Amino acid sequence: WALIDFMHANNAGTALHRTGQWPVPIRAPGVPLVCDNASIQELADLRGSVVLVIADEPESNDAQVPDVQPQDGARVVSLHLGRGGPGCTAATHAAWEAFAILTGIAPEHFVGTALLTDPGGWLRTVWPPGQRAEWTSPDRLTDAVRQIGSSPIFNAIGELHEPHH
Repeated sequence: WALIDFMHANNAGTALHRTGQWPVPIRAPGVPLVCDNASIQELADLRGSVVLVIADEPESNDAQVPDVQPQDGARVVSLHLGRGGPGCTAATHAAWEAFAILTGIAPEHFVGTALLTDPGGWLRTVWPPGQRAEWTSPDRLTDAVRQIGSSPIFNAIGELHEPHH
């Protein structure tokens, strides 16, 4: 199954890289976490929150993450892939690789990328390297979170797509 998951992720990343959007809704990969709140141990534990995934420089001490007020009842939690920071940190380097594949960005060029997941765990927004100002601005990040709240993912028969555990 790992090969099939990789093929789906790679195809999604290739489509995103070529067209600027995923062809279908893509669930954020399940990754183990180390969080300020010890009860959160994997990305699925953050369902109900908007997650700002940050591919930060491993050696950097620049933990600038804007403070965004909860939108539509969903709080914003940071997930750092490269180094520790406020919120959560990926427990393994495999998270870096997984998110890079899903964006179609080579892992060695992934530093500076940021993504947003919606409260259901679906990937919704990608800011590639070079677009740091888009997600470090509190106003722009708040607007992106509001956009997610105003356009939930629906399934093929028009029902709100709820995650299954």
